Amino acid sequence: MSENLQTGHLQILREGVEYSEKHIIWCESKSGQAARSTKRAGRITHAGEEKLMKVAIASDHGGVHIRNEIKELMDELQIEYIDMGCDCGSGSVDYPDYAFPVAEKVVSGEVDRGILICGTGIGMSISANKVKGIRCALAHDTFSAKATREHNDTNILAMGERVIGPGLAREIAEIWLTTEFTGGRHQKRIGKISDYEEKNL
Repeated sequence: MSENLQTGHLQILREGVEYSEKHIIWCESKSGQAARSTKRAGRITHAGEEKLMKVAIASDHGGVHIRNEIKELMDELQIEYIDMGCDCGSGSVDYPDYAFPVAEKVVSGEVDRGILICGTGIGMSISANKVKGIRCALAHDTFSAKATREHNDTNILAMGERVIGPGLAREIAEIWLTTEFTGGRHQKRIGKISDYEEKNL
């Protein structure tokens, strides 16, 4: 970690912002790979029991390469997945046509989580969040990827292939896939979102 970054963290701590060690992801300077979670790869805790994780993944024409990288990662982590396209070759497609089906599989319980990739990740995240019950986060750094699982219990991850490269995308996806929701005070906040959805959507 650079001297400037270390100084920045110390300044934040001095200002009274609480950062616990579990929220800071330390990277090895030589490999550039984020530290792995202690959670068992390929498994998810549901109702107090571990089960095999299943993920739906899709991209538009702007996210095909990173989609393929993430599929390789999930193979390595022994995570079952459904590839929902696009099979668009060099043609252009519309991101909502891929975001909605993935989101619907997540809310139906057919899969546990979803991953969506487009050029920026913005269109995919906006579309997915239109589906009731979806908490899709756009993440382009490892800290946010971890926090969005621990604090927000996100069920879909969105990324942009024109924003980050495949190496960082793999790190983000691995952290997101292997981090569990911490519950506690965060569960109350998620509950307020769900209550609003039930009343207004």
